[in-house]
Amino acid sequence: MSRICLVLTGESLLENAKFIKNSIDCIDMVELRADYLLPEERASVSGFTKTAGLPVLLTANPLSQGGLFEGGEDEREAFLLGAVEGAAAGGKPFAFVDVNAGSKMDSLEAAAAAAGTRIVRSFHDFNGTPENLAQKMRSFIKRSDEIAKAAVRPKNLDDVALLIEEARNFNECEKVFISMGRQGICTRILAEQIGSAWTFACAQTPNGVLASAAGQISPEELCSFYRFRSINKDTAVYGILGWPLEASSSPEIFNGAFSHTNRNAVYIAFPSENADAFMRLAEVINLQGAAVTVPHKKAVISGLAQASEGVKNIGACNTIVRNEDGWRGYNTDAKGFSDSLLEWMGRKDLRGVKTVLIGAGGAANAAAFELSRLGAGVLIVNRTLETAQKLADAYVFKSASLKERDVSLKIAQYSDLIINTTSVGMEPRIENDPLEMYQFNGSEKVMDVIYKPAQTRFLRRAAKAGCLTLNGRDMLERQAHLQYLRYFNEPYPFPLKS
Repeated sequence: MSRICLVLTGESLLENAKFIKNSIDCIDMVELRADYLLPEERASVSGFTKTAGLPVLLTANPLSQGGLFEGGEDEREAFLLGAVEGAAAGGKPFAFVDVNAGSKMDSLEAAAAAAGTRIVRSFHDFNGTPENLAQKMRSFIKRSDEIAKAAVRPKNLDDVALLIEEARNFNECEKVFISMGRQGICTRILAEQIGSAWTFACAQTPNGVLASAAGQISPEELCSFYRFRSINKDTAVYGILGWPLEASSSPEIFNGAFSHTNRNAVYIAFPSENADAFMRLAEVINLQGAAVTVPHKKAVISGLAQASEGVKNIGACNTIVRNEDGWRGYNTDAKGFSDSLLEWMGRKDLRGVKTVLIGAGGAANAAAFELSRLGAGVLIVNRTLETAQKLADAYVFKSASLKERDVSLKIAQYSDLIINTTSVGMEPRIENDPLEMYQFNGSEKVMDVIYKPAQTRFLRRAAKAGCLTLNGRDMLERQAHLQYLRYFNEPYPFPLKS
């Protein structure tokens, strides 16, 4: 089973010992990043193996490999050699020592062999995944008891998929293959499925995580949120596709349900600018289903083997499920949206309700379909008039551009209900407002499909003017419960929280 290695990046050995104590229930080993230590602390690293109480990987990465060690290679080898020999003389050798692939450190390697300290051959590529990564790693390995570590910074999910394929093609010795950054988080969570001996995690502090590499998460999050210890070759993988995907609660909703029902499944976020790259990665990791959010709800349709009537009618897909024929697509946004809206308004339909719909993307397509079905009169406003017109024409709605000088006057004529379906105002760009030119008069009912933050600037302005407001949390939960039903043919195990 893959282990969890806590990366220690404190400036002192005492601080690092505290990090171990705080996470001791979730970790199996630690990596002491000696390059992060203050110079006066480095002289005492050989004694840290006794303090740690867990196997210790000693690392002192140079600047060229993303580390902080500023000396030359001879100085770095001398430091590592002294630490390895000192720990062995003290009766508690380091379990591992990191030697950058291609480095010539014969004295260190001989001392490590004598001490029983295993070599980690580490290779870093900050420009993507090399196509011959497995072969490259084979060329670096000198002994069968070494560990091959490859860490790359992916340009896209194609790079992540390639790293996983290369990892599965490398079996000469134990390995740790990682894609860094947000797009590579799946390689950290799915270490067991990839075949990595361990995954790296970072210390959690009151001020956040102390990551030594982009994409690292805390041991606590790995264990509690993703149930890392339970992931095996048979664990079903689900997820969410979107971009930039910086504020999704879907992993929380689904991983909580998986834990409660003891389902052998995990749910992961897959940020990607390109839907096709995600679909290729989905094949590599045998993804079983996914939510699809901004801006890919239309783009994924071309990759479906079968589209539901909802997807065909709406022209947007927010749920894909794998079956024997390929991907089947559904739209749960529409029902989630209308059920939430009608309950909030206390109505069975929207006849006679003049409505402004902001946006013309995938969420707007679902909302427009339901607004038409429920009998609302609708004005669609969007930055690009042509896009608004195309959606409006499908339902005989009105349209306008947000750039028009008199757009506020047009909005005022349809302002019984105002709905924002865009991502404008979503975390982290919370000060943005999709309708900043419009002044609320307090009579409007205002809905924003965004749920992070709970109250956008758009909703705050509306509430301050006296409007009744609704954020997108209830809609999110409703459509997620419908997705769960599509994935497993059984209802979501918890009632709505909102």
